[in-house]
Amino acid sequence: MKYLEARDNLFGIVRDANLGIHINWQDVVGETPATESTWARVWLAHSTGEQASLSCENGMKRWRSAGTLVIQIYEPVANGRRDGYNIAQKLVDALRNYRHDNLWLRRPQMAEYGSQGNYSQTRVTAFFEYDDYGSL
Repeated sequence: MKYLEARDNLFGIVRDANLGIHINWQDVVGETPATESTWARVWLAHSTGEQASLSCENGMKRWRSAGTLVIQIYEPVANGRRDGYNIAQKLVDALRNYRHDNLWLRRPQMAEYGSQGNYSQTRVTAFFEYDDYGSL
């Protein structure tokens, strides 16, 4: 699996959860909603890359990449995190139920973060890992 393919698969989990809110995607120009409504920001960060096997008789090696998927959910403070908890539950369930033969998700979880201005933040994270079978 290549970097772009991993990103598309991970973002697809979020897209397919049908959250019903505005989403700002990493590396896509998007504005924060002007109205005080619930919205999310989705991004990922690769953190490690390492050789995961010795080479075979043809010289091919397996390379492992890992990182973190982050979904930040913002909602008006007056909501009392009602939207944040409901959306986080949908996302955590989707991440826990995701299956792929070469993309593994670990520790999908939700955490509350503080308020800034009129918005409070609830964050969903999952660690991901996948292998790339290098070309010859």
